[in-house]
Parts: sequence; C-alpha cells; structure tokens
Amino acid sequence: LLAGETPSGKPASGTYVRDIAATLHLMFKSAVKDKHMPNNPCDYAEAPGRDTKERKTIRYGAIVKLLDKLDPRDPVQFALRAMIKNGIRREEAVALDVIDADFAHTIIHIRHGSDALGKKETKTPAGERDLPMTESFRNDLRVRIAQIEEDFREIREDIGMPYPVLTDDTPLVCNKLGERLKPDAPTHWWRANRERLGYPDITPHDLRHSYLSELARRKVEPKVLQKIAGHADYRTTMGIYVHVDLEDMQEALEVVDW
Repeated sequence: LLAGETPSGKPASGTYVRDIAATLHLMFKSAVKDKHMPNNPCDYAEAPGRDTKERKTIRYGAIVKLLDKLDPRDPVQFALRAMIKNGIRREEAVALDVIDADFAHTIIHIRHGSDALGKKETKTPAGERDLPMTESFRNDLRVRIAQIEEDFREIREDIGMPYPVLTDDTPLVCNKLGERLKPDAPTHWWRANRERLGYPDITPHDLRHSYLSELARRKVEPKVLQKIAGHADYRTTMGIYVHVDLEDMQEALEVVDW
C-alpha cells in the first residue's frame, strides 16, 4: 500500500496503513482467542508511523470574511458555506436534498454521504444526525433553492418541456439540470479559487475543522461537539480540544515572552 499497490495506484499514507494494520490486528487477535489460529501474524509486522499533516484552521474573523466572498446561489459555493456553517463533511454537503432542509422544525437532516456514483451511507453510523438550522443557514437554503427553481424555469423554457421541476428529492448541490455534483466538485473549485480568496494553504476539510475548532474554543461540551461533528470516535473530538488548548496556551505565553 505504501508503495502504491492500491486501487487508485497512488501510495497510501502511513496513517491510513497504520489504521488498517490496527484493524487486522484486532481481527486476528479475536481469531486466536476463538482458537481459529495459533498466533497473530500481525505481532510480527511493524506498522508505519502516522504521517498525516496537522489540520490548519482559520479563526472567526477570517471565517466571516470568507463567507462574505462565497455566493450561496452557486452549488459548490453553497456546499462550502454548508461545511463552514454546520461543520459537515464535503460528501455530506453534496448529498443534501431539498427534503433534508426541514424548515418547519428548523433542522437540517444529515442522512447520507456521497461519492462519484451518487448518494451512499454516511461515513459512520454516528454521521447520521440532525443539526439545528441556524437563521444564517436558513437564508442560504432559501437563496439556493430559489436559484435552483430559476435554473429549472430557464431550462424548461429553452427545451419546451415540463421538466425539470423542484421536488423533495432534488439535490441542493446540483447543476442546472438537477444532476447531483460529485463530491470532489467543491474541492476542484476551491483549489482554483482559494489563492484569489486569500486562503492558499487551506483545504475544504480545513474549513470543517475550523468550524469545529471554533466551537471547542468557545467551550462547547465535548459530547455535544462529537454529536455535531458526527465523530464515531470520542478521541477524534478530544484531539480538537487538545489542539485548540495548545494554540490558546501558546498565544497566552507569547504575551509575556521575556
């Protein structure tokens, strides 16, 4: 895997391979316990170290400035705004349908992820969750839905047919024909525009991480943050808290650096 023997042909990261090794070790350990195997072969293999780069974050002021530059009428920019305002994953934002926006109860339903083939199950069972819909995001949803309706109206007039029409199943992140965009569409747009926007080193996932870090910085309870983030592993959530605390301590110590 490290050498590139993967489905994509690209070398896998040490972190990814280490996680696979840990899973295999537990599987074989269970097999040994149940007497299906004499020993655990993973005991004789050294897993690679973690090499995932530490996530970068942008602070509150920079987030607000970025949001001012993103247009919710555009599907990919709407997806990025959804990630920044709700802390949802890129594939979760792309999987949102009109029915997932519950205006009556002011809830956004996260029920699916997405890949190149369309909607799929969320990354983990914990990923399936309901999030309160803030007033700001309600406005984004109204703007995006109105734009979809306008796009559909223009298409109907151009082709002289009674479709496409807005339904509960219409993707919120779609082209003018109502076809769901692939989850890498926001990434491609972001890479092409992030330097112009003033965030050359930030990735789409960093935007989600920035939102979650801001919640941690404001002392949102860890269990609440875990639910919002859709983390299956509590340690992932606590890692954000540790990172934020270290950042804040560093800033505090630099105030009196004699």
